[in-house]
Amino acid sequence: MKKHVAGIWKRLAKWVSLLLAGVVGIVVVAACLLYVPGVQNFVKNKVEKSVSESTGMDIAVGRVLLRFPLNVDVEDVFVGDGRQDTLVAAETIRVNVGLGRILKGVVSVKELGVRQATVRYRDTVSGMLLDARVGELRLQVREVDLKRRVADVSLLALERGRVRFEPGKASGEADTTGGGAPLDWQLRVEEIALSQVDYEMGGAMRAGVGNAAIRNGGIDLGRQTVAIGGVSLEEGYCELLTG
Repeated sequence: MKKHVAGIWKRLAKWVSLLLAGVVGIVVVAACLLYVPGVQNFVKNKVEKSVSESTGMDIAVGRVLLRFPLNVDVEDVFVGDGRQDTLVAAETIRVNVGLGRILKGVVSVKELGVRQATVRYRDTVSGMLLDARVGELRLQVREVDLKRRVADVSLLALERGRVRFEPGKASGEADTTGGGAPLDWQLRVEEIALSQVDYEMGGAMRAGVGNAAIRNGGIDLGRQTVAIGGVSLEEGYCELLTG
């Protein structure tokens, strides 16, 4: 009797082991298939259609390339509302994420690059307009500690940028949503580099820089404080327009 029970348990254990191995195998194969271009295009089309239907926005992606372990290139991106706003349009978006310490709640962004991008948004109620053109944007994040809520940014660089902001008119309605609790995050930025960036606000001000850098900065969202270690500026201008 004991041998019979032991045999049943042995067969059961073997069956469970085979089942677990099969499940793990399916997951591994599915993960590997994501690196196959044909599968990437299939998934891209399904996600594109699903997000478009759920949000009511026009979403189009020309090409998605995924390389091991998590390097993603997205080409010819467009997100709009189907009427007049181009929320996001970019020639290329590149993301290289480091996952070495993800189990400890720490993620790094080795590189995030955006080339030839446009962001345009208009609020139909107030008339507020944000129109930004970006030649190239690069971001390098040393680490994001999700548990400590601390992000260490090595570099944020913007080249050939143009931003136009129209504040519009106040609606006159009281804000009943409340500000809510501030985000308890700390951002440490080693360097912000700007090159050939122009800014215009409401026809009242124009400003721009040829080359500028902000170094050793910090933002504490919980305490709502900003600290700057140093600023350098070359070939800048500022015009205040009065009518």
